[in-house]
Amino acid sequence: MLCDVTERAAGVVTAVFGPLVRVQVGEDALVVPFRRTLHWAEGIADRRLVVGDRVALEGKPPDSIVTGVEARRTTLTRRSPGERRSRVIAANVDQAVVVMAAVSPEPNPRLLDRFLVACNHAGIEPVICFNKVDQGTAGIDAWIGDYVDAGYELLLASARTSRGVGCLTRKVAGRTTLFPGVREFGFWDLAPSELQAYFPEIARAAAGCSFADCTHESEAACAVRDAAQSGKLSARRYTSFLKLRQELEATADRA
Repeated sequence: MLCDVTERAAGVVTAVFGPLVRVQVGEDALVVPFRRTLHWAEGIADRRLVVGDRVALEGKPPDSIVTGVEARRTTLTRRSPGERRSRVIAANVDQAVVVMAAVSPEPNPRLLDRFLVACNHAGIEPVICFNKVDQGTAGIDAWIGDYVDAGYELLLASARTSRGVGCLTRKVAGRTTLFPGVREFGFWDLAPSELQAYFPEIARAAAGCSFADCTHESEAACAVRDAAQSGKLSARRYTSFLKLRQELEATADRA
């Protein structure tokens, strides 16, 4: 049954299919085209429709068409291999839930770190969900505590046994939530000096550094490096931070 859309309506993009988009209008979903020349709100640089965009529609179903895009409150970006610039993959998202298998395929904590930085930089609350825990947690036991110590919310779930599904359902209720594929997330407009703000435990330890601009690599009296060496800070997360910082520095040098 088609919803009662008037001549003008507003909705949220939930999927993009080439020249068509699925738009949630109230309780109903419409698959509609969009004008080649859309009216974009001021300040939107990446002018491609993405999931989460709030749009204006004109016409009644089945002749509705997207005519405009409202300002984006938040954006999540990613840079694909070979691309020099990051691109927006979602907008106006309250939270993003990254789902990784606990055992197989082998989870990649460094990729998870990239995801967390990208979300925090975009102002999107990240939630970590490990699936397939019914098969064991050997793949994450050695480092899952790093994220608890950093203050992130973790959910353990099993789609097969329904463990944790209720918790996840309650977590996403009433909020605009993205379930992204865990691939290469970009944060290429982030300055190297800003990175520590998105590693909460490193930001806390950095308060004890002797220099305000400490890079936490080779400076004397670096509280972050000392904490990693003494075991007070995860050595794995510290190494991940350094590698990401070096990556940002290399990107800045090429710009």
